[in-house]
Amino acid sequence: MNRPPLRALAAFEACARRANFSDAAKELNITTSAVSHQIKSLEAFLNAKLFDRGSRGVKLTRQGAVYFDAIHQAYLRIDDGTRSLIRRQRTQTLTVRCGVSFGLRWLVPRLPMFLAENPGLELRIVTPIADSARIEFDCAIQYGLRPLAGHSLDPLPDEAIVPMCSPSLLKSGDPPKTASDLLKFRLIESSVTELGWDEWLADRAVVPDGAARLSFDNI
Repeated sequence: MNRPPLRALAAFEACARRANFSDAAKELNITTSAVSHQIKSLEAFLNAKLFDRGSRGVKLTRQGAVYFDAIHQAYLRIDDGTRSLIRRQRTQTLTVRCGVSFGLRWLVPRLPMFLAENPGLELRIVTPIADSARIEFDCAIQYGLRPLAGHSLDPLPDEAIVPMCSPSLLKSGDPPKTASDLLKFRLIESSVTELGWDEWLADRAVVPDGAARLSFDNI
């Protein structure tokens, strides 16, 4: 289907909205004669009279009013789409990748303060779950000894790695007192961390053979 000239549609929409060719010409930054020419061109294309001309301006015909309703709605949708796109381009988005436990226990409670200091920022949090490797991120907060390929590494302060247990175990009659005592208990660990029980015990000359384990792929 042939579409009417875009310039003619712009002239028609402005004239119908303002009910005056001169005002429409000022809005479009063209001459009144050019506006009149565009309207005649559109009427010829549609084979329909769109305006009744009078000494005080112009008035839409019945056919013109029906056509204006459709064209005006189209222009409103164009305006909405344009504003939405510009707004998204002006809004900065920060995508942070972190572990689930770190996100829930440390990051999320601090988000209100961070967002209050950065009101124009859209924040996106992703965690290392299925298919998350395909998601691009701006920064990652994770435990590890080596940087990701193609990424720079900014280490956080050094950490002290110590065994942790349930408070009820410490209150029991026989709590662990040495590194080798830990082998009497089930060792809970993450299978995706760079440093685990084997490394920690080996550093203390303890062989972890036979120790019961409870392992998670994400903590």
